[in-house]
Amino acid sequence: MTQIKNSSRFGKSFITCALTPCKLLLVAICLPALLAGCDSRQESEITPANTSVEIYQRPGQRTKIQRPLTELADEAKQYANARDTLKLAYHTPDVRPLYAKIHHLLAGERYSEALPLLKGLAEQGYTDAAFDLFIFFDPYESGPHELEDPAKAAYWLRQALDGGYVHAQSIAALLHYHGENPEFPLDWGKSAEWFFIAAEQGDPDAQSFLSRRYKRGEGVEVNPLEAYKWQRLALDRIKVSHIGIGENGVATAEFFLNSVVEEFELTPEQIKEAEQLAAKWEDSHPWAYQSRDELASYNWEAPEDYPPPQDSPPL
Repeated sequence: MTQIKNSSRFGKSFITCALTPCKLLLVAICLPALLAGCDSRQESEITPANTSVEIYQRPGQRTKIQRPLTELADEAKQYANARDTLKLAYHTPDVRPLYAKIHHLLAGERYSEALPLLKGLAEQGYTDAAFDLFIFFDPYESGPHELEDPAKAAYWLRQALDGGYVHAQSIAALLHYHGENPEFPLDWGKSAEWFFIAAEQGDPDAQSFLSRRYKRGEGVEVNPLEAYKWQRLALDRIKVSHIGIGENGVATAEFFLNSVVEEFELTPEQIKEAEQLAAKWEDSHPWAYQSRDELASYNWEAPEDYPPPQDSPPL
């Protein structure tokens, strides 16, 4: 039997969960584990960039966002306005059955059958298929050990980035935060840029991560009100989501929001100001995603419509 990795940046294997209704790729896009920070690949409590303790510092941790936030916001809006033109296998009726079959094959560890089909879709420009290939080849994800390949993982992630895939933007931010893939070197400034771009589009996981960047001064200057604002926006989206939030999704987001208040000892007046900033953002971003449901990648309501292939046993 092929050995499957257990650790995951996303907290759960997209391969072993391929048959879960309405959730398959949501596993691959961070969801509650990204917020909870509970697995071995999560952002750790690394000494903040503004600390005086130098021993924990590495080149790239002290970098800050270089591009103007207005420029990043404009780029995010362009991505958001182009989302209806994204080439996604799960949104293409004549491709969706094949895409489902591929994930059934992956769930059965039939990689020699699944990978050529998945690569074929990715090479046709389907950005979700390219993102799947990143998940498969990334050493910190849940594909088979013997097939992990950081260079291939980086290549397919860049294809998904070029396609404007918001999930890929959030993961590029994480890669630059950790700096473990040479194609995405440690650079907290670049990490914060990608988090900002994804957060501006309404990705609640990116919003929560961006909040923590403002809380710790990683890639941006410490800003208590911005930290509160972005976590409030993330919480609001999680509250109205039905897909993939997990039992503790809301509670976890509320914990992070309360931690901002407690750490900075925000006054009622400051909280009111931060709430107003969040409300102003909502008013100016009618095009942003409003919940995780809108970000769902695997949204068949009846997975039995696409039964597992029975033509051969699992490898």
